[in-house]
Amino acid sequence: MNNTSIPGDTAFTASALCQYCGLCCTGVLHSYIRVEPEEIEHISKAGIPLRKAKNDKVYFVPPCVCLVDNTCSIHETKPKVCRDYHCTLQKNVMNGSETDDDARRVIKRFKQAAEKLREQVTPPKNRDVSELNLHSFLLSFFDTMVKARKTRDYTPEETTFIYDSFEYAKLVDRYFLKTPLLVKFSDLILSIEDRG
Repeated sequence: MNNTSIPGDTAFTASALCQYCGLCCTGVLHSYIRVEPEEIEHISKAGIPLRKAKNDKVYFVPPCVCLVDNTCSIHETKPKVCRDYHCTLQKNVMNGSETDDDARRVIKRFKQAAEKLREQVTPPKNRDVSELNLHSFLLSFFDTMVKARKTRDYTPEETTFIYDSFEYAKLVDRYFLKTPLLVKFSDLILSIEDRG
């Protein structure tokens, strides 16, 4: 039997998928991106605002200003931290366990789940909800709900948001990266069921 596939074709497909996706740049998967000291100048010149943590580590907060129309505007010279990052979905396309079409369907489904959450959020004053780092927001929301649980029941809107966040976290965990969101929102759901 002849193998008609091009050697390395899944590597090219996975690379194209990355440019199609852009989720790691939007703030839906990461609260922050750590920057290595040798990259600080390059990233600053690209116009990406940098911050310094108390431990003197330098980082930036997505959404990245270089993401324009869902495409990296500095793709050819993007920072090493970005070049080296490969989500689970991209790796699955590389190793052939996920097709490009299936991966694109997952990305579409994930973007819809993120949009559904963003529609339920009131952004800070003078900010657009598209500028919201959803990952950080969900971590903060979880902390708020843990505190609220001690003194009151969740509102219907909070309950809906918790369940929607759990569905979102399942997609993150399965297709993109392991984060604490899945377990955290699972705990909130269990607390709702315990009180019900």
